[in-house]
Amino acid sequence: MALTLFSAGARLGRKAGFIFMALGVIAIAMPWLTGLALEWLLALILTFAGIAQLSVAFQYRHVSGFGMRALLGVVTLLGGLYLWLNPGVGLAITTLFLGLYFFLDGLGTLMLGRQTRDPSQGRLALLNGVITLGLALIILLQWPESSRYVVGILIGIKLLLVGIMLYVAGGVAAKAESQLNAMAEEQRFAEAKEVRDEDEGRN
Repeated sequence: MALTLFSAGARLGRKAGFIFMALGVIAIAMPWLTGLALEWLLALILTFAGIAQLSVAFQYRHVSGFGMRALLGVVTLLGGLYLWLNPGVGLAITTLFLGLYFFLDGLGTLMLGRQTRDPSQGRLALLNGVITLGLALIILLQWPESSRYVVGILIGIKLLLVGIMLYVAGGVAAKAESQLNAMAEEQRFAEAKEVRDEDEGRN
C-alpha cells in the first residue's frame, strides 16, 4: 500500500511539476496575454458574484437591508462588466499597487538592514532592499506601460517555482519508493535465508 502511494505520488508530482513549469515559461514568454487572462478571470468572477448577490437580495427583499445588498450586487456586477469591457485597466491598477508595495517593502528592508547587528544578515537585507527598491522604481517610472509585462512575468515566475517544487517533491517520493523497495527486498531475502537455514537444520 505504501509503495503504491509513493509510486502514485512520484508520478503525479513530476507530471504536475512539468505542467506548471511549462505554464510558467509560457506566462513569462507572453506576459501581456497572461495578465489579460488573469483580468478576464477576475472580471468573470465579479460578474457572476454580482448576479448572485442581486439574486439573493431580491429573494430576501422583504428582509431589512435589501437596499444595501442590492447596491453591493450592482456595484460588483458593474465592476466585473467594466473590467471585461476595458481590458488593461485592472491590470494597470494592480501593477501600480504592486510597485507601491515593492517601494515600501524595499524601504522597510533597508531600515531593517541598518538596524541588524549581524553584519552578514545586515548586508543581505541591504542588498534585498536595494533590489526591491530598484524593481519598484522600474515598475513605477514605466507605469502604466509596465502593466503590460510585470504581472504576467511575476505569475510566470510563481508558476515556474511551484512546478520546480512539485517536480523535486516527485523525485523525493520516487527516491523513497526505491528505498522502500530495497528494504522489502532485503526483508524477503532474510526471510528466505531463514527458511533455508531451518530446512538445512532439519536435514
